[in-house]
Amino acid sequence: MTAGPFDLSNATQAALEFDVWRDMGTGGFYYGYSDNGTSFTLPAGLSGYADWTHLQVSLSQFVGKPHVWIMFQISPPGGDPGAGYQGHAFVDNVVR
Repeated sequence: MTAGPFDLSNATQAALEFDVWRDMGTGGFYYGYSDNGTSFTLPAGLSGYADWTHLQVSLSQFVGKPHVWIMFQISPPGGDPGAGYQGHAFVDNVVR
């Protein structure tokens, strides 16, 4: 899922905060951000099981930019959709 663009041209600080619950099985949960909507920076993926966890990521590199996108993604193991159980995740309380 991709959302945006968000206008941070008048922002003095920026962060992405969200809660995630995951049971990833053999897949991975990724979140990312971009200033062009096509090339996303993806911090390390999350795998395995975890109850609701709050994450906060600085977006200070995007302060002053008029177009910023965020992205959440579940990926199968090795990028192969036929690789079996991929898992699932729930995202809530997204704040920008």
